[in-house]
Amino acid sequence: MITATDALGHVQAATYSPNNDVLTAVDALPLANTTTYSYSDAAGGYTPTGVSIPTGASASASYPSTDSGPLRYLPSGGRDPQGRYQHRRLRPGG
Repeated sequence: MITATDALGHVQAATYSPNNDVLTAVDALPLANTTTYSYSDAAGGYTPTGVSIPTGASASASYPSTDSGPLRYLPSGGRDPQGRYQHRRLRPGG
């Protein structure tokens, strides 16, 4: 965990994955709100799959599981904080 303290004593903190992706971020407010990030290495590299904030809202992303090319790093769909899912069909070469 990495922390930073300002002149008034407010502390911000963050934790990171081995690939330097932010896992958690804690703000300097008195309630110490924590934002949590999730990642998947199933596509051959760490790709962001979700985020949740202290209000309870969250968003997620999904990735193609069968593609071995560069499209594996582009989201094929996701869910917004209202729970709506959007699917994207990706084609190689435009």
